[in-house]
Amino acid sequence: EDLSKQGTFGKARWFNTVKKEYNACRKGVAVIDMTSFTKYELKSANRSVVDFLQMLCANNIDKPIGTVVHTGMLNEQGGYENDCSVIRLGEYHFLLVSPTSQSTRNMKWLKTHVPEDNSIFLSDVTSLYTALNVIGPKAKYLLSELSDENFNDFARMTCQEIDVGFVSHIYAMRLTHTGEDGFMLYIPSEFRYFAQRTLRIERMYPSWGHDIDKKTTPYHLNREYHISYDKNFIGKEALLKQKQDGIQKRFVQFLLEDHKLDTDPWPWSGEPIYRNGEFCGFVTSAAFGFTLGKQ
Repeated sequence: EDLSKQGTFGKARWFNTVKKEYNACRKGVAVIDMTSFTKYELKSANRSVVDFLQMLCANNIDKPIGTVVHTGMLNEQGGYENDCSVIRLGEYHFLLVSPTSQSTRNMKWLKTHVPEDNSIFLSDVTSLYTALNVIGPKAKYLLSELSDENFNDFARMTCQEIDVGFVSHIYAMRLTHTGEDGFMLYIPSEFRYFAQRTLRIERMYPSWGHDIDKKTTPYHLNREYHISYDKNFIGKEALLKQKQDGIQKRFVQFLLEDHKLDTDPWPWSGEPIYRNGEFCGFVTSAAFGFTLGKQ
């Protein structure tokens, strides 16, 4: 059997597809999802974080705010322990970005050298940002259709906070990881959170951590239909007792009447609820319902 015809050792079956993607990056515009890239936030109350990164990084990271520096973190033999980009977000505030494959070793290397006096805040924020690499000579034209920013004046190896479409507070950097012109966009992952929150609250879908905790039972949520008493399960006896004795609280939904959208305070979570002057509960979640037109 000729294995070369199966693409095993010869030309891969995906060759032509990759060629199209390559041409889009070189001649037009392409978007590559690079969310899995490792992202660390480092900051301090004084120059501690600057001195720390200067000691770890071979390149000079003490540059103006908004500068992106590509650097290596080297070992005693001069070899790479980390190949990364360091972005200065504030005077004592940095974002460190490196390839996905370096995630575990990067954190270990940083923790090995970080001062024990807690003067430097170090946090893995990888999951907090979606990373999109907009690559190609037409990248700035694509982004200009979605944003009011002037991408022609966006200097290379710099970072700005911009809005794109309906998403705000995006860290945009004039660089790519391929050598082509383009932009890296670090998008807060929670940008869709409030839309999802509004949708679920309109449907009265409770959320763990907001409306539900370990003391909440199905009876509190009017979810008796989620209980199968014809089998054994953890918590069955407690629910049977609650079914017999009744409950003292229940998850309910309110609509605010005469609430002025633009001038009145908005409830979010934790606000006390009073009935005839007496405390009777508190808000767990709140949102403006666009279908109902009310809070």
